[in-house]
Amino acid sequence: MIVTRPYYLQNFERLTAHALALYADLLTPTEKDRLARFAELPECSRNLFVRMLTRRGPWLRSDRLVYPEVGDCMIAAAPLVDAGFSCDAALPGSELLDLLTDAELRPLANALGVARGLDAVARRQAVDALLPDFMLRAWLRQCFHWLRPVQQHWIDTLMLLYFGNRRQDLSTFVVAELGHVRYEPVLHEGARPFADRADFERFRALLDLRQSASTIVSRGSSAALLSIGNAVLHASDHPLLPGRRDRTLVRLAERFSKVGLFQAGIAVCRRAAGPEALRRLELLRARTPAVLRPLVPDTAGIDQAAIAVRTRRAAL
Repeated sequence: MIVTRPYYLQNFERLTAHALALYADLLTPTEKDRLARFAELPECSRNLFVRMLTRRGPWLRSDRLVYPEVGDCMIAAAPLVDAGFSCDAALPGSELLDLLTDAELRPLANALGVARGLDAVARRQAVDALLPDFMLRAWLRQCFHWLRPVQQHWIDTLMLLYFGNRRQDLSTFVVAELGHVRYEPVLHEGARPFADRADFERFRALLDLRQSASTIVSRGSSAALLSIGNAVLHASDHPLLPGRRDRTLVRLAERFSKVGLFQAGIAVCRRAAGPEALRRLELLRARTPAVLRPLVPDTAGIDQAAIAVRTRRAAL
């Protein structure tokens, strides 16, 4: 009888084999230790760990981690906890309540005498205020335990070394094998786009910076925009991310314009390349109030541009 190992574990091991084959000298001692320890775990524990990586968390309920190849979830989880791959910490009540559906919470709220007719949020807050954390933990452990995978940094390293981006993850293998999507591999077998660890960390830092910039552009303050803008200005593109820095600068410039930091936007666009940067630069110049149009020198950073704008405004 041929026993087929779970596809998702095979896919995860494809990542580890790729890293060890091409980047053994690039991996840190901690990452190598993680890989070695993972390979020594029982297969049911490895199955559970990879399953948890693909689930939305961070905390997961044991009664929802039911898979034939895993078996008893808590038996499989014990080696993960012992080896530091999973955590089962004593959570505060507010986080524990997030694991419950409103239908599950209602009987508890009724037993505590919480007023009926409250919405789900108010009901959750009332239960949290009335029930001590240790009592809630004791009650929930009669129904399920809670777990989360830890040590995510080494997982991020494996993913980036294989895919070369954060758009793809373990689910990529599944949709590709089902034929729904065909992906051209970013990092071909046998290729080595990262010369050393420092080169890889520059690549990761640029991805992190782009992610932070996207968040700040959406809802950040002017001070946060200026800070992330200067960080992007001092970053450099990576061969695997051509134009990423320039596109990020253009997005920041657009946001600077919306919050009235016209000269900061102009300073940013001057440091970006490409037709989109030129187009945005012309738009910013057209929108800048006449009294603010004398520009800071080309070499100035966006902090100096913002100071110049504030100084001229104060003089009005």
